[in-house]
Amino acid sequence: MDLIPYISLDYLLARQNKFLESGASSIDLHVMSNYSSMIRMEGGVFVRQNIYPCTMAEIGLSAVQDCRFNGSALNSQFVGTTGSFTVFGLSPSRIYASPSLTITGTFLEGTLTTGFSYKGLFAKRFEIQNLSVDIAYNF
Repeated sequence: MDLIPYISLDYLLARQNKFLESGASSIDLHVMSNYSSMIRMEGGVFVRQNIYPCTMAEIGLSAVQDCRFNGSALNSQFVGTTGSFTVFGLSPSRIYASPSLTITGTFLEGTLTTGFSYKGLFAKRFEIQNLSVDIAYNF
C-alpha cells in the first residue's frame, strides 16, 4: 500500500465569442464577447493498493479552492436597440471537499486496459460528480 500526498495549481482562461440570438423577435439578444479566469488549488492524499495481480485501486481525498477573477458579468443588448445592460451571474469562489476512487486493470498480457473513475466536488449547496469508464485495447 502506498500513501501519496499531492498538490496542484491550475490557471484557467476561457473566452466566449459574441453571438446573436434569433427566433424570439423583439427579445432577441446580442451578447458581447466575454473572458473568464480562475485559479484552482488542490491538495490531498491518495492511498494506492494492488487488489489483484493486475488490478489497482486508488482512494483519495482532497481540498479544492477556486478563486474566480472575472467573468461573472455579461454585457448584452436587445437587437435593434441602442441601450445595453449587464447581467451579473453567480460564479463565486468556493472551497470544496473532493473524494475520489479509481480502479484500473491490465489484462491479456498488457493489451487490454480497463478503468473506472469517480471524482466528486462538494461544497455548501453545490456538487459535481464525475464518473468515467475507460477501455483500451492495444493491437
